[in-house]
Amino acid sequence: MGRGGNFLLKDIPYALKVRVTAPIEQRAERIMKRESVDRDTAHWLIEKTDKERACFIHLIYGKHWDSLGQPGRIRHRAGHRFKIH
Repeated sequence: MGRGGNFLLKDIPYALKVRVTAPIEQRAERIMKRESVDRDTAHWLIEKTDKERACFIHLIYGKHWDSLGQPGRIRHRAGHRFKIH
């Protein structure tokens, strides 16, 4: 669902809530390749996007986006794919 799905689905016991994260440098590398920008611009874009997403979550749900709403699983993506069982 993304963008606050953990808050929207908080009262549904059978909803699987997963948060996928990645290190800032990995995010920057992906943005540099995808957008053809330098490292400083990539970091600026990450900060801008994260702030916009945080504002959206706060505006819609009145929560901070790091308040996960008791996710079922948290997955850190560091250069590999994974399966959720």
